[in-house]
Amino acid sequence: MTSNMLPFIVIAPVLLGLLMLSMPKRLNWWIFFLLNIVLAGVIFTLKSKGAMSFTFQWTLFGTGKVVQKLGVTPLGWFFLAISSAATLLFSMFSLDFNDKKHSTAIAPLWLMLVGATNGIFLSQDWISFFISWELMSWTSLFIIGHGKTSSFKAGIYYYALSFFGTMAMMAGIWLLFHRTGSWEISSGVLKTAQDLSSHRGFALTVLSLFTVAFLAKSALFPFHMWPQMAHAEAPDDFSAYLSGIMIKYGVYGLLLFIVPVFALTPRGTIKSISGVPWPMYILAVMSALTSVIGTVMAIFTNDMKKLMAWSTVANVGYIGVGLATGTSLGYAAAMFHTVNHMMFKGGIFASLAAVKYRTGEREMHRLGGLAYVMPITFFTFLLGIIAAAGIPPLSGFNSKWMIFQALFEKKMVFVATALFFASTGAFLYLFRGLHTIFLGQLSPRFRNVKEAPPLMSLSMIVLMILMLAAGIFPGLVTGRFNDILVAAGLNPIKTTLYSMTGSTTSINSTLVASVFALAVGVVFFLFVIGGRKRRVKMMDNYTCGEDPLDWNVGPDRYHYGYDFYQPIKGLFSWMPLGVVEKGYNALGRFMERLGNLVTSISADGTRLGWSFVLGVILIIVIGVVK
Repeated sequence: MTSNMLPFIVIAPVLLGLLMLSMPKRLNWWIFFLLNIVLAGVIFTLKSKGAMSFTFQWTLFGTGKVVQKLGVTPLGWFFLAISSAATLLFSMFSLDFNDKKHSTAIAPLWLMLVGATNGIFLSQDWISFFISWELMSWTSLFIIGHGKTSSFKAGIYYYALSFFGTMAMMAGIWLLFHRTGSWEISSGVLKTAQDLSSHRGFALTVLSLFTVAFLAKSALFPFHMWPQMAHAEAPDDFSAYLSGIMIKYGVYGLLLFIVPVFALTPRGTIKSISGVPWPMYILAVMSALTSVIGTVMAIFTNDMKKLMAWSTVANVGYIGVGLATGTSLGYAAAMFHTVNHMMFKGGIFASLAAVKYRTGEREMHRLGGLAYVMPITFFTFLLGIIAAAGIPPLSGFNSKWMIFQALFEKKMVFVATALFFASTGAFLYLFRGLHTIFLGQLSPRFRNVKEAPPLMSLSMIVLMILMLAAGIFPGLVTGRFNDILVAAGLNPIKTTLYSMTGSTTSINSTLVASVFALAVGVVFFLFVIGGRKRRVKMMDNYTCGEDPLDWNVGPDRYHYGYDFYQPIKGLFSWMPLGVVEKGYNALGRFMERLGNLVTSISADGTRLGWSFVLGVILIIVIGVVK
């Protein structure tokens, strides 16, 4: 394989996606799936070929020669590999999901988005990175909207925040170019690290601009609002990709630019808090706050997709905290949790999509008891929330353990306390989702519901296996981190196939999993040899011997999912959780009124003429003043 395959990975999905716009919907999904198989095969072959690059040169106006470069780096390949593997699973899921009743015709746009994603992870210059970033933003906007008014409003909301970050990135790129005379990302990293000593104001300005861009895409505070809108309105089968992959673009950006700058900066150049440069400590606090807000909002959310969107926000906060520690262990923990989040949140959103596919419902209090009729979907959700809660032997435990070990190493007590609260609170909303959707009483409306179709079920089974494998054998993932850490100027971490070493202790995850398996086996054995059992009808057990009809209450009303945690909602009434949302809404109303004003001026010939005259007068006055 030659370096010419690199532009193929980026350009082929985009061009084929454009061609698919004129093809039948069902054929598009097969093309989407088959091309993802090819792309995954090519991408996993790149690792064995070592470093390779593709360069393209052209001239940009008066700035001279521009060199665009696609290349394979340890960090880029890692993100490329996990995203392509996840995309392949999601595309297989979508093959069965998009039947005549549920098809959304987003396959062409999704394929173009895959090309943009590959471009982001392969770009070695800011122009290629920015073009891929913008293509990603535009395609995702129309995918989230997918032809529906309410969904398109959510897409616009998402794109507005992304656009704010994109403009900040553009400003940062131009500042870097005028400072370095080069579009290369590596040159910008080195120069910014040097400028933290000699031109600190300029360096901090550049870092702030890029940080805003990456925080906006990662949904870290104060840009934490968009996932609950985008996830709720996006196509159900696309939500897994949106949560598992798209929200990680900002994480990749932080690892690509922000993290290396501080890693290359000599210690003592910038004042530190708990041994962490103060800008990174601020990032840690903002990330911890993100986790707390996401957790609290999830606890009181009744829409199952919005609930898991808030869970995504909370988990991205964990990743941000890991990055902010500035240690090899913290960076490895952040990357590990990135992989784990792709797996367990991909599985959770896939299971929710299966529920919506079969029932048409997403309000949790309208569901219940689906574990009896959708066992594969139930177990996927169950393992997903166990991993998300950080309970062994699932994969989420390992990455959360590493994050806390990184915090202990830096003695970041406040941040660790906030994350501990978020982790504890996760049990509340995750249990609510499990209980309300899958346990309890099965509504008579859903007694004939069937399990998800074969390819959807197969995708969920693979995700369950991956969650277990990464939980039992952490080295399958952590063993890939040392090349990335060394390339970023950091020390490697100590890890084996079975164990991980932290700042205070080490842990053998395989042994922990064995103990859990033994405990489950003992409990099952006691269950088998226990007393006689008698199967009863669900209502006999669920209503404690009472007949709902005696109380003039039908079976469909006998559900406690609505306002599940209402009694403790008052505990959080002091938190101004809606302040940021109100600010965004006010800004949106202002922009809408401004747009209406411009439209009215353009539609009225007299107003347009006077506006032109006023503009000419202003230009003359400004010229005279100068």
